[in-house]
Amino acid sequence: MSSYYFMKAYIYICAKYESFFGNTKSVITPEAIVLGRVLRKTKQPTDLQELRSTTAGAAVFTSCAMSTRRYSRLIFEKMNFSTYIIDRVVKQNQFKNVILYVHGGGLVSGTPDAGNSVYKIISEQKNTVVDFFGVNYPVLPEFTVEKAVSDVVDAFKFVVSQKYKSVILMGDDAGCNLILLSLANHIQKEEVLRNKVHSLILFSPWTDLTMSTKSFRERVNIDVCFSKQFGTTLESVLDLTQEEKIKYSFNHLIKKKDFQFELGPTTRIFVSYSDCERTADECEDLSNFLKKRFDERCTIRIQRGLPIHGFQLWAPLIPEAVAVCREASRYV
Repeated sequence: MSSYYFMKAYIYICAKYESFFGNTKSVITPEAIVLGRVLRKTKQPTDLQELRSTTAGAAVFTSCAMSTRRYSRLIFEKMNFSTYIIDRVVKQNQFKNVILYVHGGGLVSGTPDAGNSVYKIISEQKNTVVDFFGVNYPVLPEFTVEKAVSDVVDAFKFVVSQKYKSVILMGDDAGCNLILLSLANHIQKEEVLRNKVHSLILFSPWTDLTMSTKSFRERVNIDVCFSKQFGTTLESVLDLTQEEKIKYSFNHLIKKKDFQFELGPTTRIFVSYSDCERTADECEDLSNFLKKRFDERCTIRIQRGLPIHGFQLWAPLIPEAVAVCREASRYV
């Protein structure tokens, strides 16, 4: 039995056991309670290496047996297409949409396959194979935010060059911030590119790098994924000045009076987050901005009582996450 299915079985059994002794009236599901206990017992990161190991360790929960074609930075450095698998004639892509996934990880960690579990559910829901590219962007502190944004833009231009009908920009955590910065600073400025964006699917967006919102401070002991130690370590390794944090935070850009944010005339938006996660306030501010700007084209889905930042990526284990991913498939 693979480690993924072993862990899934373990969580299921523990959840059933928990339901006998836990608070069954809680809005938090037994699976989430047990998952929280597992995460809380996990050694919290104190430096960059441990932080990256912690986020990589989540793969045991999210990995799926599936074939995923991924964007590789090598393509843009050498334009060597022999390093990339294109298994169908490009002209066939003109009738299809493609998902471009930008992973989270606080800008300092994470892997392109973070969205695998989400992709699997969406493919099953759509009853078809949806092409999926995970952006392997460079992370801090070795690289800069500008380089990460540049790679997201390059990845977007690459999939557009493959003649897909349109592109779904999907991401979680800091990946959402990179998507929005890419749109605001680059993609929206070219009408041809802007109109290629079919939809935005944003899971638990982390769009305020200052980590100064009320929810970020007060839910420090509630959110089992974005723990106090995790946040402290993340802040220490980001190596950004306060001015840089503000500059690279989409939520601070939207506060400027002259800020312009345009999408294609048919682009739709789906935002999902929990009211119990540390990033809830910035998610709410972002959602209000997008809803006011795009009205009926924007859907906001708030999960009540689930203290897990980025819970959507735990879709195989948490029913609420599965439901969100199924709803997100309508935007693909």
